[in-house]
Amino acid sequence: MKHEFIDTWLPWMFEIVEKDLDQEISGGGLFEDHVVRRLSGDLPEGWASSFPIGVLGAICEMLGVSVKHGKSSTLGEVSQTDMAVATSAGFRLLDAGQSEVVDYFESLRLSPSKPQDRPQARYGRIYDWLKRGAGCGPEFEPLREALRQHILDSWPLGVGEQALDYVLTERRLHSIRTAAKTHDLHSKRLRRILIDADIISENNLPDFEVIFDASAATDFLEQASGSVPFSAARKRLGLTRVQMETLIKAGLIIPGEGGDSARPRFTEATIVSWLEYFRSFPESEKWETLTSIADAARKHGVATDRIFNLILDSCVKKVFRLKGLNTFSAILIDIHEVAVLLRNGEDMIRKH
Repeated sequence: MKHEFIDTWLPWMFEIVEKDLDQEISGGGLFEDHVVRRLSGDLPEGWASSFPIGVLGAICEMLGVSVKHGKSSTLGEVSQTDMAVATSAGFRLLDAGQSEVVDYFESLRLSPSKPQDRPQARYGRIYDWLKRGAGCGPEFEPLREALRQHILDSWPLGVGEQALDYVLTERRLHSIRTAAKTHDLHSKRLRRILIDADIISENNLPDFEVIFDASAATDFLEQASGSVPFSAARKRLGLTRVQMETLIKAGLIIPGEGGDSARPRFTEATIVSWLEYFRSFPESEKWETLTSIADAARKHGVATDRIFNLILDSCVKKVFRLKGLNTFSAILIDIHEVAVLLRNGEDMIRKH
């Protein structure tokens, strides 16, 4: 097996059996005692017995060094004597059971840190080891599952973020910090709303440490942020249903939380930012060489987002809006300029 812990003993197996290398180390020996019992045919009680001996040794080293020397310490930094003590500490923690290990993970999560820290920073070497190191092998899955589930149960991760190797398809938890950012709300006001709604209790924890069920707070967050449904959003932006769906699929208009894929909702901040963008173009009366985005798309047989991207990337220099209007349908662009850009594949060149 790759990274087999027991292989490291082979060059000294004779000396080990004869006890020539025995050294009295205070606090050490728990893992070795367990191995002797396993090799004698015994199966001691405790979580440690559910792991193959080689896997168990690697886990005990990794957990023990984290416990005794800090989450960022590497195995190579630890002396042989200290490693023996650390391995025993790791064995003691693991053998106590999964709940004890998860409690240790929780202590790492709650250790002093920065609001922007992600799981990798909070759990240190253990996270890296289980995600992409020797610990990512299938034989380490019970420990990896314990950390993965702990992260899912305690971190306000959004769609597309990862808990080790698991990619979230929906948000499970929010913190005051993530909810305020997502819904464009002031964190102090949001905290009061959540307390009044009995979603969180009064506490002095920082915003990024106050965690709550995202689904339970959906209605309150939508009401507080003025969440806008699909039909109202497209009308305010001056888009047809097909145009709106095209721009969402292209990732140009991003739905907020709430609703679903068939009926997405949008934050008020998203709607306002687009209306302000449309308003940034100078007003003009419609004249012969100007056309709407929809007409340009039909004329050249391309999708709406392709024309719109030319505007967003500032490829189109002559962009105006109908007098008194600031919606998508009011945007006017030069017919000839767009034709040249599409003919030259300017938008395709910029993508690459």
